Amino acid sequence: MTNEQVIGRLKQGNWYVEYKTEQEVNLILEACDEAEITWVDGDKATEWKQFGLYPSCITFYKHHHGITYSFDLSDDEKEMQNITSWFFDAIKGEDND
Repeated sequence: MTNEQVIGRLKQGNWYVEYKTEQEVNLILEACDEAEITWVDGDKATEWKQFGLYPSCITFYKHHHGITYSFDLSDDEKEMQNITSWFFDAIKGEDND
């Protein structure tokens, strides 16, 4: 279960998380589910997974109503906060509790 600090940060938007493996993308999408963040089309985060498409990143603009994914960040996406290290450190910290 994802802690409230992670859920709170995800809900703020304006972030992206890079991933390189299926395990990493699963962690991101499960955290989005717990934060009640969907894909921009409204689908549950874990309903659609772009397996085999690595590396990539999940993005969440603060002015959008859901997440998207990207292989190559656009200039607009580069303006968002990269929370990759923070996210995975926070998730690993939960495993140690």
